[in-house]
Amino acid sequence: MYKRFVKRCLDFVLSLIALIILSPVLLIVALLVRCKLGSPIIFKQQRSRILGE
Repeated sequence: MYKRFVKRCLDFVLSLIALIILSPVLLIVALLVRCKLGSPIIFKQQRSRILGE
């Protein structure tokens, strides 16, 4: 009973609380990365293909 219902509910609630508490920190880190590295943060890069693949 505990493993099936209580643990899942407790995991969800604690994860939600952690996300709410840590969201300002994640936002600050995202803004600092954007300011320091510029845009786009995630980029694509052309790679040469190896023959035979």
